[in-house]
Formats: sequence, structure tokens, C-alpha cells
Amino acid sequence: MRQRCANYQGCSSISTANGKKFNTFSQFIDVAVKDGKIRKQNQELFLVELDKLAA
Repeated sequence: MRQRCANYQGCSSISTANGKKFNTFSQFIDVAVKDGKIRKQNQELFLVELDKLAA
């Protein structure tokens, strides 16, 4: 992200709506895949909503 946007400062944590924090970014990704929000293919991430818009 920092390579694409020089002003990106990062974030210290990611939380759910109920306040639970993810210990790692990969835990966040796993939940997003399980919820059907993103698709993981060959180490790449794809937003599912963008796939729907393109169809």
C-alpha cells in the first residue's frame, strides 16, 4: 500500500463492528473470505462486489 500511496500511514489494528480486534491481517482476510466479501485466488485478493458490478 505504501508503494502505491506515499501518504499512507498504516493502521495499528483492525476491529469488527462489535469492537473485537484481529490479531493479524491474515485473520482479517480469512474472515472477509468466509463472509464472501472477498475472493482469494493464487495469493491475490479480489473484491466480490466488483465482480458483480462487472457482470
